Amino acid sequence: MKLRITLVAMLAAFLCGCDEPGETFRLKMEHVTVDTARESSGDRPYFNTISFRSQFNTTGSTQVDLRSREPNDWVSKNFYNHGTLPNGHMFAGDSLPIPWWMGEHEWSDVKVIPLLDILSDRTPEVAGAIVVSLDNNNTPPHVIRDILTDFTNIMRTVMVTQIEQGMWISSITDPLTFFQTLLDAITSEVAALDLFGYLFQLTVGSTFNPDQPTGIEIFIMPGVEGLPEPISAEVPVPGLPGGEVTVKLTILPVRDAMHATNYQGSGANYAVNMSLDHDEDEDADLPITSLNLSLKTGDDGLREGSTVSADIQFCDGGSLVTQTFSNINGGNTLEDWGDHTFNLPLFGIAVKDVHQITLNWVPDSDFFGNDNWDVEAIKLAYNRLDIQGTYFIHHGRPEVRFTNDLRRWSYRFGGGACSS
Repeated sequence: MKLRITLVAMLAAFLCGCDEPGETFRLKMEHVTVDTARESSGDRPYFNTISFRSQFNTTGSTQVDLRSREPNDWVSKNFYNHGTLPNGHMFAGDSLPIPWWMGEHEWSDVKVIPLLDILSDRTPEVAGAIVVSLDNNNTPPHVIRDILTDFTNIMRTVMVTQIEQGMWISSITDPLTFFQTLLDAITSEVAALDLFGYLFQLTVGSTFNPDQPTGIEIFIMPGVEGLPEPISAEVPVPGLPGGEVTVKLTILPVRDAMHATNYQGSGANYAVNMSLDHDEDEDADLPITSLNLSLKTGDDGLREGSTVSADIQFCDGGSLVTQTFSNINGGNTLEDWGDHTFNLPLFGIAVKDVHQITLNWVPDSDFFGNDNWDVEAIKLAYNRLDIQGTYFIHHGRPEVRFTNDLRRWSYRFGGGACSS
């Protein structure tokens, strides 16, 4: 399949100009606007993402993860549309913020090397994401997850065989060739899939009103500083039940920037604006006013009577201090697939001084036994007047499952050094 390549300054991206490992990169899909609705009754856009990273010539370095979170019909929920969509669907011109658990992703400790060092250091990393846009109808969420899990496994195979084994190292400085070899590898693997079975699930399993793909964008981020301008490609994929779908591929050089894109397919056109950045020191000394702890529950919610507390560890006057925020949920239920953000007041502490968070969980017990709780995504952000920033975003399947035997979860995201 030939690429229709267009060199455009679409995007600056996400890998820093540094010569040491340890950079953290974040993708944030901020808003979706329906330019063209697929259906006369309106659309319900949602996004699934396959996140990946792999290191050249480094066995075991590949990580590939499908982020497929419910509810797929989030557009219809008042919690997300704020009562602005009377029939729970989006029409041309309608715009909504994309939920954080659907649109925000992080890669930490990414190794980036200068382009001139590639002859001596043959172990740069490649990170990226495949963002799949769909219009929600009647397809059960597990069917979409099952189909995308097969494509996740394809991406894992490609990363292991082509990146871990160093096969593409010579083409990393030639983005055009890199694109073509990636596309050829994926196309070869897709040929082995049960496409008839997918079609059956998407029609019969959806009462003949399936969710339809409305575009795909693949972001590739080679960990090499000094690559040329961004390169974008579009591949039209015809013959799908809802009509042609556009697959976009974008190589991102070492920069931060905003990115505006369109997901097109099955007759729909959704505009999405994104920010892509990495941790920098420009806000490090600013004092914060509070933290926001966001928790995305999976398919096993938190029972009423169970409590969650958060310990925040930070430097204060040269000493390591822990402040506890007790029972942040007030003993209330956190429902299956629920989304909750808790404000944690923390005054007079600089951005750089916050180093660790610990969640402590006390389960409710009744005749049926102890409660369990799945957390699929966790985010910690800071606030300072009109400035907002992020300490970390973690996704998992689940990220942590709290049980009677596991009641505590910690993550250290700061350097840990504490000096006056």
